[in-house]
Amino acid sequence: MGIAIDVVRFNFESELVTARSRAELLKWDFIADVEALTIRVIFEAADRERFILVGEFDDYKEKPPFLEFEEPSTGVRGTPKAYPKGLKDGFFHGTGPCICAPFSRKAYKDVHKDWNFSDWMTSKVNNFDWSKHSKMSGMLFLIHTRLVHPAYYGGRMG
Repeated sequence: MGIAIDVVRFNFESELVTARSRAELLKWDFIADVEALTIRVIFEAADRERFILVGEFDDYKEKPPFLEFEEPSTGVRGTPKAYPKGLKDGFFHGTGPCICAPFSRKAYKDVHKDWNFSDWMTSKVNNFDWSKHSKMSGMLFLIHTRLVHPAYYGGRMG
């Protein structure tokens, strides 16, 4: 179905100020393309490994963004070499691989076909309040915390 592009662009742009501010504070390389409705973020993990996240925000907020990691050396997206390996839980999920969270559209396709887009911003799956991560800066911050915390980060997946 989709929503009007001006609404999508408004949703996207309204969250950029906070995302850019957080990126500056946490030293992420953050690039946003308002016309394309995309972001590109380079995170540095606990072991100084760099991870590149690309986000596509079409139909945002009707649907969560499509978030995908990209291999730094090749630019190929969605491979195990592109993804971090998670510890303790399946946040960085080997199936897909994908970011296994309600704010990641790819998780609905590859892991949780039973999830519904309609409640992605208020989801409480796995007894976790995902609403705190339903904006761009919150999503990126949660990804960042998983990369810098040794209890959750286990290097590169592939």
